[in-house]
Amino acid sequence: MTGEVNSSVEFQEKLKQRRLLKKLTQQELADNVFVSRSTVAKWETGISLPGKEAVSHLSDLFNENV
Repeated sequence: MTGEVNSSVEFQEKLKQRRLLKKLTQQELADNVFVSRSTVAKWETGISLPGKEAVSHLSDLFNENV
């Protein structure tokens, strides 16, 4: 269980860092990966994690594995 929590925290921090490095708002990121702004906010706060399709879009957008 601890590993899952650490992975979630790690993901949310990396996602926000990557978004800010690209100078994207949550809305702009959401538009790029075909989700709502509130979904991106939930990812960044650790409330939820993206599904496989969103992870694929994120990987393409950031040019790396997410």
